[in-house]
Amino acid sequence: MHHLGWRSGWLAYLQVNEEGSDTELEQEEANFVLAAVCAQHNMCILEQQLAAAKVDETIALGDLYQFRAQMAEHKLKDTNIDVGCIRHDICKSGVILHNPHKHCRASFTKSTVACVYIQSV
Repeated sequence: MHHLGWRSGWLAYLQVNEEGSDTELEQEEANFVLAAVCAQHNMCILEQQLAAAKVDETIALGDLYQFRAQMAEHKLKDTNIDVGCIRHDICKSGVILHNPHKHCRASFTKSTVACVYIQSV
């Protein structure tokens, strides 16, 4: 890539005689325009690369979140199985887990719920 500084352009302007000055100035301006267009082209390429990297990041994060959700689902299934085994062991021991006379009501405090077990006499 050409790096044309203002000094090289100014020196070229000073070295040109009067007859060819318009042509040389136009050529120097064209060089600056070309340098600007090359820089803009590089910016477009970098913007495309950034957009592609953002897509890759989004896909990778989606895969990560899906993996974490699947792991949570497996943990939930394992927990449900464990609870079922515990219920089975308790029932096998003769303890009744379900009380048909159980009623739940809201507690007087806002943040807790108290269950009141009422047994019929």
